[in-house]
Order: sequence, then C-alpha cells, then structure tokens
Amino acid sequence: MTTAREHVGAGLLARVVLGIDGTEPSIAAARAVAPLVGAAGGEVIAVFVRHLPVLAEPSAGEAIAIVEETIDEMAEQARRDAEELFRGSGVSYEFVVREGDPGLGILAVAHEREATMVAIGATIHGPVAALLVASVADHLVHHCDLPLLIIRPDRAPA
Repeated sequence: MTTAREHVGAGLLARVVLGIDGTEPSIAAARAVAPLVGAAGGEVIAVFVRHLPVLAEPSAGEAIAIVEETIDEMAEQARRDAEELFRGSGVSYEFVVREGDPGLGILAVAHEREATMVAIGATIHGPVAALLVASVADHLVHHCDLPLLIIRPDRAPA
C-alpha cells in the first residue's frame, strides 16, 4: 500500500524537465534527479537552450559564427552528459534542444510536454557577477508555475 506522501512524490516525479547545459551545477542536478525519477518510474526531458550571450553584438559576423560553433559544441556535450547520466539508470529520458532565452525555453518545453516538475542546477554568483549574468534559476523562481527543484552547489559564492 502506498502512502499519500509516496503518491504525491511519484506524481511530482512523473515527468521532470531538467535544464542541462554541461556545467557542474546542471550535472549535479541531473545526478540528483535521476535516482528520484527512477524510483518513481518517471521520465526526464533534458533541455539544452542555445542562446547568444547578452553582450554578443549581431553585427560581429565572424565572432558570432565562432560563438555559435561553441554553443553547438556545448549542446553536443550536454547531450553526451545526459546520455551518460541516464543510460543504464533505468530512467526514461529524452534530450531536447531549443533556441532563445534559457528560462523561457525550459518553461516552454515543460508546458508542451505537460511536465510535473522542473529541475535545474544553480550557480552561486558573487555580487558583481550577479549584476552581469542573468540567472536562469532566478527567472524560474519568479515565473515557473510548476514545482521547481533547484540544486545548489556545495560551495560559497566566489
């Protein structure tokens, strides 16, 4: 017999959209989510969102091409990371690539796929970096209408 708490947990973990970008926080989030989703018999939709840095100038031509090539390499690495993390874990997963703002892209996939939860890793920024770097976690905290799991790294701000 399952308890109400187990039923709620299994429901929350039925279809988890996971933001993954190849960074250590996103890998840590994938590692944390995999056994939970596996135990609940759920599935993971790993989402990589291709986006140009905020300061990238569209008229930069060749520089933009290099940035886009780097983003392509990051997407491929994120796909390999997801495959390595979920293959053999018993967790059903899919890898999706989107274009645009990462927070909006993750939420769009979550709504399209009728996700039960969104999970991401969060990077802790120091005060100066926080002014310059848009935080996907911060965006999702304020705009995500689904349960949100944020895995924070085990270190102090730089």
